[in-house]
Amino acid sequence: MFNLDQSIAEWRRQMAVGGIKSRDVLDELESHLREDVEQQVASGATAKQAFCEAVTRMGSAEEVRGEFAKMVTPPVPFSPKLLRACCAGMALFVFLIETWTLLAFEMTLAERVLGMTFVLLVAGYIGALPYLNRALFPGVRGMALRNVLGAVCNW
Repeated sequence: MFNLDQSIAEWRRQMAVGGIKSRDVLDELESHLREDVEQQVASGATAKQAFCEAVTRMGSAEEVRGEFAKMVTPPVPFSPKLLRACCAGMALFVFLIETWTLLAFEMTLAERVLGMTFVLLVAGYIGALPYLNRALFPGVRGMALRNVLGAVCNW
């Protein structure tokens, strides 16, 4: 006797072995598989025939994994080169404006030297942000941490 639930459980195991590890993806695929089986059974096919046909229509794990990889891959929101250029431009802008401010007002030599030191440190920090970001928060874990920090800072 054909057991649909047992066959679907075995199909899920084969998909997992084939490289589809995400529970959400497997749940979505199973939902589509069950819908297809129900439609075919309603059309007069036996449960076994409907299941075999639905699995054939779904495709192999490699095909499905390739299709989901196309859909799941998020687009890059910005270019790393553009980010580095913007940070360098902002660092130059901060350096020029703050240097002009320090020279425009009357100050002692010690105040100007201390001010210029501070301006150089701030401008250097701004220019180094993309490199610091990559060094301190590498990989996917770093992306999640950056997103959380960005949400907290913008809140």
